[in-house]
Amino acid sequence: MDPEKSAVLKTVTSFLSTIGANNSPSLQASHAYILPSSFAALSHPDALLQSRLSDALTRVEAQLATLFSSGASSSAEKPCAPGPEVWVYENIAAVWLGYEHVVDGAAVSRGVNLFGLLKTGPEEDEEREWKIAGIADTQWRPDGATPTISSTITSDLMAPINTFFAYMRARNWTQLASTLLPGGGMTHSAANEPLRQVTWPEFVEGLKGVIEKIPAEVDVNEKVYDVEARVCGDMAFVWTPFVVEFNGVERQKGVNVWTLLRREGAWWVSGCQDWGRGVGS
Repeated sequence: MDPEKSAVLKTVTSFLSTIGANNSPSLQASHAYILPSSFAALSHPDALLQSRLSDALTRVEAQLATLFSSGASSSAEKPCAPGPEVWVYENIAAVWLGYEHVVDGAAVSRGVNLFGLLKTGPEEDEEREWKIAGIADTQWRPDGATPTISSTITSDLMAPINTFFAYMRARNWTQLASTLLPGGGMTHSAANEPLRQVTWPEFVEGLKGVIEKIPAEVDVNEKVYDVEARVCGDMAFVWTPFVVEFNGVERQKGVNVWTLLRREGAWWVSGCQDWGRGVGS
């Protein structure tokens, strides 16, 4: 594994190692690895949990406190198959990784995580570190069947992403929002721009403000290429390198890390991390 991918994976595994470390419910050390105002979408057997990352850690702390007060002596999040798989493009990365929640040496749940990561701060700062900018997961009980895992890119899976881009091109903001699972959000990072961590309504309003400043006769078209996907049951991740064209001329490039959940047979975008820069910059 190349050094940058190794650094990305170390961020994720170090974060996981803090959960239940020293048989303590405190997750103070976990905050060093995250962008706290980014988003989590956790699809568990009993609930869909959507929140900012900082709030997700607060919830896990309360769960660990209850666990230890009930007599448990140890708890850990242990990486396991599938993965790890790591993607990196300049200042954005993703990690697909299975895990087991182990209490007193016995697995009590299994699942798959998708971590989106960003390297933030001034481009000239060589000491910048990778930070977790989004988490999605699916979880099942260890005595249950493992969901089907696939890397197949299907038209159904790509439908909400392609529809999102089509509505952006058409400047149809109401319909664009219909591709997004309520409760989620985006973490956006771009060269020479401040980091933005926004809910879906805030994101759509911000995107509208940017696009509507461009004259209507300019065709703004985002195209993706070299797409990769991973699916585990009703949770998926799609890696989409992109270029944005203005009337056929490339103006921006970058990568989107999309997470999706399937509800009532259809895929919805549950979260996104995004990084880009101007072409030639």
